[in-house]
Amino acid sequence: MGRPRKRKNEKFEPEKLSNGETKLDLLTHVRYPIMKSGNDWMDFQEKEMKTLFELYPRMKTAYGLVCALQNVWKTILQVAISILTAIATTLGVTSCM
Repeated sequence: MGRPRKRKNEKFEPEKLSNGETKLDLLTHVRYPIMKSGNDWMDFQEKEMKTLFELYPRMKTAYGLVCALQNVWKTILQVAISILTAIATTLGVTSCM
């Protein structure tokens, strides 16, 4: 008799998502689009990212925070470039090299 087995000799079938992928497939497919801006996603990537964010809401929060931080740095960089350009124009500098 003894203790019942934890595993029956059955083949493991991972859970499928609504789009037919497994979680591992989804995570594999979103590793590149998650590093890009949402404006640069293709249609199929947008669907995959929507599925990812539904499964992992904290990842959506983190992605939003990273995008916001990137926008702050882009704005700071643009302001710095415009200030330096104005200074260079005032001084009559035509080339940096």
